[in-house]
Amino acid sequence: MTFRRTPTAAAGAKRKPGKFNTVRDADGFDSRAEREHYHTLLLAQNETAPERRVVQIERQVKFELMPSQRIDGRVVERACTYLADFRVTFADGRVEVQDVKAMKTLHYIIKRKLMLWRHGIRVVEIDRRRKPKAKPAATK
Repeated sequence: MTFRRTPTAAAGAKRKPGKFNTVRDADGFDSRAEREHYHTLLLAQNETAPERRVVQIERQVKFELMPSQRIDGRVVERACTYLADFRVTFADGRVEVQDVKAMKTLHYIIKRKLMLWRHGIRVVEIDRRRKPKAKPAATK
C-alpha cells in the first residue's frame, strides 16, 4: 500500500503552507491524521469486544443543519451543512459521528452545536495533533 501527498488547492489558488491531501490508493483524505484514524478504525473491525468492534465506517457524511431559505421560489440563502469525517457503527449497535481535529475553528464549534441541537448527535472529536518533543534537560 503506497501513500502519496498531493497539493489540496487547484492550480493558482492560495493554500496554507504545507497543507496537502493524503491519498490512500484511490481514496482522498483531508489530512494525514484523518488517514491514520481511518486505519485505526479498520483495525477495530477485528476487535472481539462488541463495544469496540467496528462493523461499518462511512466517510464524509453530510448533515443538513439549516435548510435553504426561499423567497418567491428563489433561493436567497443556501442550506447550511456539516460534513463529518466519519460515521462509525459498532457491533453493540452504537453509532458515533467522529471528526478528526487538530484545531477547533469558530465555524466548527458552531456547526458542532447545531448538530446537537438539530439532530441530537454529539460529535466525537478525535485529537490527532502530534505531541511536542520533550525539551532536553538543561545541563549545568
